[in-house]
Amino acid sequence: MTPQSKSAGNFLSAPSSPLLKGLLK
Repeated sequence: MTPQSKSAGNFLSAPSSPLLKGLLK
C-alpha cells in the first residue's frame, strides 16, 4: 500500500469520515 492509500484509509476511518466522504462524492 502506498502512503496515499494509507492516508485515504485513515481519513475514511477518522471520526470526520462523513465530511470527507461528502467531499469525495
